[in-house]
Amino acid sequence: MRYPLIRRWEAVFRGTPTVHAADQLTEADLAAMDCNIVLWGTPATNHLIATLFDDSANAHHLPLSWGAETAVTVGSSSFPSASHVPLLVYPSPWAPGRYVVLNSGVTHREEDDRTNALQNPKLPDWAVVDITTPPTGDTIGRVAAADFFDEQWQLKP
Repeated sequence: MRYPLIRRWEAVFRGTPTVHAADQLTEADLAAMDCNIVLWGTPATNHLIATLFDDSANAHHLPLSWGAETAVTVGSSSFPSASHVPLLVYPSPWAPGRYVVLNSGVTHREEDDRTNALQNPKLPDWAVVDITTPPTGDTIGRVAAADFFDEQWQLKP
């Protein structure tokens, strides 16, 4: 099956991404990879995402939390998990010098394809997106909160 993200990635970047099913990868596999890792899903549907948000297993201690049944929490703000998902880039806990990207791919939308001048990142390091608002040709939907991490990969005050 070719997912829409794969087709979009191939069209924009003129290359084919390597795809693995999360349930077939171990932490040792991830540590051996020489690439950044893009993960899709929720803590309930992807064990690697669950590991990212498990404070007892996470040496990086992500500066936000995501309870599959409760809320996405960023600093003092909380958003219901039933209607919001986090998107982020963060240093990989499995492979030093690499990044893990969560629920995000190409962040410019289809209407930006008309010129390369518009094909640049449209989101900062992290965002919380309301998935009840449909995306359009030029937006990903409603961004409930977004910002950059500081130089230590923590939330800005």
